[in-house]
Amino acid sequence: MSIRSMLVINGQYPGPLIEANEGDTINVLLVNRMNYPVSIHWHGIHQKGTPWVCALFLLKSQVIRKNRLIFDVSMGFQDGWCFRISSVSGVTECPIPPGVSFQYSFKIDGQFGTFWYHAHTRNLKADGIVGPLIVHSTRDPLVRGRDFDEEMIVVVSDWYHDTSTFILGEQLSTRGYNGSFAAPSPNSAILNGVGYFDCQRYAPGAQCQTRSQPLELLVKPNSKTRLRFIQSSSHALFRISVDNHPLDIIEADATPVQNRFHMDRVQIHGGERYSLVLNTANDQEGDAFYLRAAIDTDCLAWIAPGLDTPSGNTAMAVIRVTNQKSLSGASLPLPRSSDWPSSSVGTCYDVDSSALVPRVKPPPMTDIVGRTTQLTLHLVLSHKARLQRPLLHHKLQGGQGWLNASEVAHETLPTPGVWDIVINNLDPTREHPFHLQTPVCRDVHVLPGNTYNVLRVQAYNPGVWFFHCHLGWHLGAGFAGVVVLQPDVLAQMQLPPDSRALCQHRAKTLKGKRAMKRLDGLET
Repeated sequence: MSIRSMLVINGQYPGPLIEANEGDTINVLLVNRMNYPVSIHWHGIHQKGTPWVCALFLLKSQVIRKNRLIFDVSMGFQDGWCFRISSVSGVTECPIPPGVSFQYSFKIDGQFGTFWYHAHTRNLKADGIVGPLIVHSTRDPLVRGRDFDEEMIVVVSDWYHDTSTFILGEQLSTRGYNGSFAAPSPNSAILNGVGYFDCQRYAPGAQCQTRSQPLELLVKPNSKTRLRFIQSSSHALFRISVDNHPLDIIEADATPVQNRFHMDRVQIHGGERYSLVLNTANDQEGDAFYLRAAIDTDCLAWIAPGLDTPSGNTAMAVIRVTNQKSLSGASLPLPRSSDWPSSSVGTCYDVDSSALVPRVKPPPMTDIVGRTTQLTLHLVLSHKARLQRPLLHHKLQGGQGWLNASEVAHETLPTPGVWDIVINNLDPTREHPFHLQTPVCRDVHVLPGNTYNVLRVQAYNPGVWFFHCHLGWHLGAGFAGVVVLQPDVLAQMQLPPDSRALCQHRAKTLKGKRAMKRLDGLET
């Protein structure tokens, strides 16, 4: 691996697991000890039923250590003002300046499954600000002991040897990053932060160390293990497989599903989550085989040195079958298992939606507005972020001037009900996974080049909701817009003082001003 700085939470990557039950209120105290302003997005959480989310704005007079965020998680509400949180800089909130603490608080209402959190300022999640969020519920049709016996979380991501700040700055300059303006190729793949890169061959003389031991995962014989995959990459499409073990999909983006057939490989795009069941009914104590997460390099505009070989573009974990809780991996031989003979490359499409069937039939949508709105996608949708006065703040104050197509791509759904949004992708060469922050059955949809997609949205939660490409480099360059729900309702709401105070503090501090100069017009 290449030695470079990271931005991490509580000194670890991926960030700490947050677990809750449906109906719980999650409080997270964020202490920004970095040199960058930041916001955290709780990916996939509706905020439905809790339109106002409590937050406590704090100033810390302490020595600030670099490159670390602190999360303190507790249950219950804090006293203070409340405001709507979707946690997107320039859309619903101002980014949290260096040296400032901020408490997120939100209720999990009507949801369960696999979620995650990540930075939503520029593309800082590429530097390590990501973590899992799991919500349990008695209503979950996936039952331990029947559908699976054990479970574990696997965060899969691409990895870059340069920081996201440097890459994005070069990409948006007249030079381009490595001479290209396209979304950059990663340098390697990682599973739970562990990967492989041949330093001697591809980076001789550089600060680079080749890791000899892969990640190891322990599963029991004659059991079904639920692997909760979270795809946090900034660019890469991954194909997940386990040698000689077909996989069953039982969850897609927090929606319990059944798949019609076993799958040798499961493709997963940025932002998506899949729960895959690994069955060891035919395995015995001591067996071992590989889990593979292969980057599909056909989906990249260009390929970085070292990524053009199977060993370079694939993160591998050793799965050992044992009833023991721990093993000494250094003394055990590596598996001799082989990959599936089927190709690991191909079209950059998503899993065939016809192969997945919801385990719980959604209720019929009877309140259909009967209108269709169309969004036509180009490579740049929004040209400027509003870091000191987010769009939601502006709408709460009744303004209209900033929501115009010359600066911020937007679509307004004025009345509650069910709306159909048609997305046209005019980019012929690339697939774009889009994330609408008021999810329905899935909150990430992959849109291949020269195709369209129809999203049916239940527009009952007034707000300004971010709608964007989940390729981090596209998002950082402005490939995003907003969907405004019920602006007349928003105009009647008052902006709470604590929300305004965060923006005012950011504008006044010297570090905030310097960060503003670096980020304004780039960050989304």
